[in-house]
Amino acid sequence: MTSAGVNQDSSFSDLVVMDKLISDIGKYYSNKIHEHGATPRGINWKDESSQIIRFDQLCQLLPHGAKISVNDLGCGYGALLDYLVNINQKHIEYYGYDISSEMVKTAKSLSSQVDRNLDHMFMQINNANDMKVSQYTLASGIFNVKLEVI
Repeated sequence: MTSAGVNQDSSFSDLVVMDKLISDIGKYYSNKIHEHGATPRGINWKDESSQIIRFDQLCQLLPHGAKISVNDLGCGYGALLDYLVNINQKHIEYYGYDISSEMVKTAKSLSSQVDRNLDHMFMQINNANDMKVSQYTLASGIFNVKLEVI
């Protein structure tokens, strides 16, 4: 125990459990993208229409036509970036983050087809502190996975 009454051994074991959980979730999504490809099923969505409904709702928060910056936490294969381009949200700095290396690799590959004037990047992270500071951070579906209880 420390003088503050916090058990340091417990804190360390919590970190170990959290690291394993993040690793397991990353593997889960990497397997999904291999199984279903860059599709809504590849990121554990029921279908494209449910994905679009979610994007419609999330993007109501974004001012249209203004220069904005957006973090997409749990970006998957980058479908939100395509959605933003399709709704003509062109004045945007887009930063996509995911814990799955396969998702990030796929997103980078697909984003090469996106408007070159749109500032965007994809990055694998294990901690939200690794994200850039942006005006908006969207997280669509990052709490949808049920794994074994550790």
